[in-house]
Amino acid sequence: MPGPGMRAIRGPAGCLAIAVSLPFMLYGTAHSVSPAQLLANALAASRAQSSVRWTGRTVFGGLTETITTNAGADKGGQSVTVVKGGSHGEITVDLVGDTAYVNGDSFALSNYMGFTTKAASDEANRWVAVPHSNPDFSVAAAGLTIASTTSELELTGPITSLADSVILGQKVVGLKGKSVPHAGQPESMLVLYVKAQGVPLPVEAKATYQGVTSMIVLGHWNERVVVKAPSGATPFQTSWL
Repeated sequence: MPGPGMRAIRGPAGCLAIAVSLPFMLYGTAHSVSPAQLLANALAASRAQSSVRWTGRTVFGGLTETITTNAGADKGGQSVTVVKGGSHGEITVDLVGDTAYVNGDSFALSNYMGFTTKAASDEANRWVAVPHSNPDFSVAAAGLTIASTTSELELTGPITSLADSVILGQKVVGLKGKSVPHAGQPESMLVLYVKAQGVPLPVEAKATYQGVTSMIVLGHWNERVVVKAPSGATPFQTSWL
């Protein structure tokens, strides 16, 4: 969502599979609880998983971002494609331990990470390390763990339910409310779709904010996430933004 600085636009994301880590009896059925309770159940179910793969797409001002992320409990890997006009950029963000590692071309560093033109050119195509102690870490690492991904799906009231529908061949229930501002993202209108039967894992989310649209799909729960810290990464400098 729009905002100055690193990762100025950040869209939600995801795709879905079945993973039962908590007894179904804890949840009840999607239609037997209030919208607020269904949301709480869905977020709890998501946090109970060991990993998720989510894919997202954000469109704003002629720029399109496509994101694929494998988010684990304490690590994750992400690839981003940025397209604007006839220009195209690629960037990779990996979270290992308490450090986020970024590697992208100059176009992606400038248009996705918010680097200045000079910094984007100087740091293009080499690894940059953003430690947990850096104030920009939370933005760089957003969506790279189960907890961080789930936080992007939280809604504030009033929360209302939508008519049942089918997404990716699965019957889902929609929940509508406002997103919770975090990691540089302002409040937006957010619709979250969760499984209508079985464990109410999130399936899809759609957000809108002042002409910006984002959609994510979540799935492939509990697959192994493999990332490793690159050697020789350059420490990130806030002055690059």
